[in-house]
Amino acid sequence: MIKVRKIIFLDIDGTLVDYEGKVPESAVEAIKKARGTCLI
Repeated sequence: MIKVRKIIFLDIDGTLVDYEGKVPESAVEAIKKARGTCLI
C-alpha cells in the first residue's frame, strides 16, 4: 500500500519569496536540491 502525504509550506519570514514577490536564487537552488533527493 502506498502512503500519500500532503504538506503545506508557508513562507512567513520572506525566505522563499521576498517582499517584492521574487524568488531568490538561493531558494531556487534549495528547491532543485530537494527535488533531486526526492524530498519534494
